[in-house]
Amino acid sequence: MNGPIKSSRPQGGQVAIIVAIVIGLLILVVGLVVDLGYLYTRKTELQNAADAAALAGAKALNGTAAGIVSAKDKAIELAAANSVDFGGNPVSISAGETAFGPTPDGPWSSFADASASDAAAADKRFIKVDTSGIGLGTVQTWFMRVFQWGFGGIESTTTFGRAVAGPYMSEMMPIAVCALDGSTASPCKTQNCGYESGKSYQLSEVNPLGAGNFYWINPVTTDNSPGACAQITGSDFIRPFMCQGVVSAQVAASPRLLTRPGKASGPLLGALDSRFDDYPPQAQCDPATAPPDTNIRQFRYNDASVAAWMSPAPTRQASTVLSKTGIPPVIATDYNGVVWSFVRPPADIPAGSSFATGRTVVAANYPASGTPYSQTSGNFFTPPTHAGQPGRRILTLAIVQCPTAGGNCAEATVLARGRFLMQRKADLPTDKDIYAEFGGLVGTAGITADYKLYR
Repeated sequence: MNGPIKSSRPQGGQVAIIVAIVIGLLILVVGLVVDLGYLYTRKTELQNAADAAALAGAKALNGTAAGIVSAKDKAIELAAANSVDFGGNPVSISAGETAFGPTPDGPWSSFADASASDAAAADKRFIKVDTSGIGLGTVQTWFMRVFQWGFGGIESTTTFGRAVAGPYMSEMMPIAVCALDGSTASPCKTQNCGYESGKSYQLSEVNPLGAGNFYWINPVTTDNSPGACAQITGSDFIRPFMCQGVVSAQVAASPRLLTRPGKASGPLLGALDSRFDDYPPQAQCDPATAPPDTNIRQFRYNDASVAAWMSPAPTRQASTVLSKTGIPPVIATDYNGVVWSFVRPPADIPAGSSFATGRTVVAANYPASGTPYSQTSGNFFTPPTHAGQPGRRILTLAIVQCPTAGGNCAEATVLARGRFLMQRKADLPTDKDIYAEFGGLVGTAGITADYKLYR
């Protein structure tokens, strides 16, 4: 009877080879875990330093060359307050690791060091801190270098932290309008600070300054120092904020904004017309950063589409005006402006009924749903040639206590923020002004008083 076949070859050598291979693989895995863990820790430490430095630097930016210098110093100081190797080495950066840009969303290459002039620093509201060029970004490996002999191991690798910080960009134009109900505190005495939803206002008239004049807001600071006031003397400083429709001024819990009346408004009003796909050279707006609205149809008193839903057809675009001596307001009795192109008639004034100032909505011609502005086809709609952005014609404006004090440079108390639809272009050859339909209050009175990390 045959027994089991037994191999006469020894197995010990094969086992030893297998064990050696397994041990080598285990060392490789352990090396990867330990070294990658150390690399991750170093990256986290550098990122924390970059975040802290960027936030500190952003708070020092105020649109001046001195603000750039201060931002660099603050960033360097806060970076050094952080360390790597669990507190062993402070993160040391220099001015070369900082750069500045006008928006947080542009490519990294759009950030650059500003020259030593207020003009170059005026729109630099965001700081980038990049630690990729410092020595602490190089990390020496521990286990992985074991494989240097014979296996081509890795002696070192690199990592970095990078951050962009700046103020919250609030959707609000650098223009203030007066409360029409004489309010001196927030909330306003009436629900809408004296404005009527659906009614168009000539915005240069809702203040005691006179036709064609506005209260211009410094869009980057509330400090009413001579330098901050001088920033809003010329148009170049405010123009980018007019193009984009945002401000980055930080206000306290009791919000106040720095205002200056009587500026030349022509180039600035031209910037508003970008919302109608109109880019006059003096406005210096472009479709990439200041896109048009998706509906650029103008709603003017002599427009046939306006006459279709209003009766009698408006003969001129008058508005509510303030007495030139201040509050209380004087309401024009001959209002003939366009109504309800942005908001629908309220329940107590249904379509077909007379408006308080003599306007009638023709139910048969008014859109069955939505409003004339919200239409996407038909007589109430005109598409732009550039890619549009919904709501661009809706201006968020600060409603302030008026008249403001302090002459050419005053702090105005913000009572609320209102939404106004531009019904027509502002920089017209025969009439340079803003005609806008009130659409209600929005949010809280103030602007978010905070800074944030963007990426």
